[in-house]
Amino acid sequence: MSFFSFLSDLLNKIFPPAPDPVPTLSIGEIAAANENFDILEAALGATGLDAVFTAPGDFTVFAPTDAAFIELASNTLGLDVAGKSDAEIAGLLVGALGTETLSDVLKYHVRDGAATVSQLQDQGTVATLLPGASFDVNGTTLVDADPEVENPDFITGLTNIGATNGVIQAIDRVLLPIDVQEAMLRPTIADVAESNDSFEVLDAALKATGLDAVVDDRDASFTVFAPTDDAFRKLADDLDLDVSHLADADIAGALVGALGATLVTDVLLYHVKAGGATLAELQDTRLVDTALEGAKLGIDGTELVDADPEIANASFISGLTDISTANGEIQAIDRVLIPLDLPKVESQHEFGTRKDDILFGGGENDFLFGRKGADIIVGGAGDDYMIGGRGKDLLVDGAGDDRFVGGLGADSFDFTDLSGKNVVRDFFFRDELILSKDDFADAQAVLDSAVSTKRGLKIETDDASIMLRNVHSLDENDFVLV
Repeated sequence: MSFFSFLSDLLNKIFPPAPDPVPTLSIGEIAAANENFDILEAALGATGLDAVFTAPGDFTVFAPTDAAFIELASNTLGLDVAGKSDAEIAGLLVGALGTETLSDVLKYHVRDGAATVSQLQDQGTVATLLPGASFDVNGTTLVDADPEVENPDFITGLTNIGATNGVIQAIDRVLLPIDVQEAMLRPTIADVAESNDSFEVLDAALKATGLDAVVDDRDASFTVFAPTDDAFRKLADDLDLDVSHLADADIAGALVGALGATLVTDVLLYHVKAGGATLAELQDTRLVDTALEGAKLGIDGTELVDADPEIANASFISGLTDISTANGEIQAIDRVLIPLDLPKVESQHEFGTRKDDILFGGGENDFLFGRKGADIIVGGAGDDYMIGGRGKDLLVDGAGDDRFVGGLGADSFDFTDLSGKNVVRDFFFRDELILSKDDFADAQAVLDSAVSTKRGLKIETDDASIMLRNVHSLDENDFVLV
């Protein structure tokens, strides 16, 4: 050991260095107080991630400075930031990328567990809070997933900043988990409808009803069952509306004139579900809640079962399904889907086959019998009588006073849209009720609402009821709350 090393060790023993101060601020509080991170703070707030970094935890946050975000906005995304405040620049980023993409970008800047720069350099690869996404640490450089944009570096003097819930490592550019320019260029559902020649009527109808703005929202996610122009012409024929002399783009105006804007809006909402879904996922789901309140849609293989029994059902169009967009999926169909209230139909008797069927009630008092198979039966607007038959069936409450017979098998009775005075005649074996948390706060609320009568157990809300015939007790295994 040299004399100088010996002297240094001796001095350290006599005068040990002061320990690092114990952090008193969270990562979020440090970002809020440090003028280098104003845009980061605003972006976290816009995406709702700010609460994560003020709560207890243990994170490493790779924190881009304001200059790093300005570089992304101006040079990578081509946004005009001249004269803009930090908050305004954050707003430009939200508008350009959308909340969902910006949230993914921010999650890509966080790893679980506090780590110093030297520890990160030793580990080499950083697994981030964005599922499946990581980046590499090569000396002082962080290598991200966008090959076209310059990689960030750690900023000397702004690393290893301790916090009560982790550590901050400042960086001079924004880490990118994707090619952000490509993400910005991806079309929305509205863009596809406007640019694809198969959807001229749909595009015009969306614009006529104002729904084009909804499916142009990059922060949202939808599945749109998109009727082609030929599908709208078939609808016009079904309604005895002569559109043979009209161009495709003019058919929407004719339908609005004949049916009214409100009804056309309802029809279009019946073609939308929340959340993007592939064709395979839809086929597995079988029953879809649409954006039209209380209206459901059945998926039976390649066929879509709507609420009108008199008009032929739609089918998916091969080659025009699973069209991915910036805000969801487009599934093209060959007929327009008809919701419950278009048109009103007379009382009907619908019988299933020996397979797995989907039956919908109409606007009057209907009789629906699934027979064999795992059937889905959805009541309509009238007082309906629904019988599942043999098999594991799902019977869904309609708008009227309905009667249910599940039949043999472990059946489910869906009362999530509970209305009317309903009677279940055979609640036994492994049957279950599906109830909504909007009607019952918790399981105890269901049990408290159940009143025993001579005919059975009656479950009541303020304006609806379910009579379970010949049932006199209920426990939490008999129902689920969703």
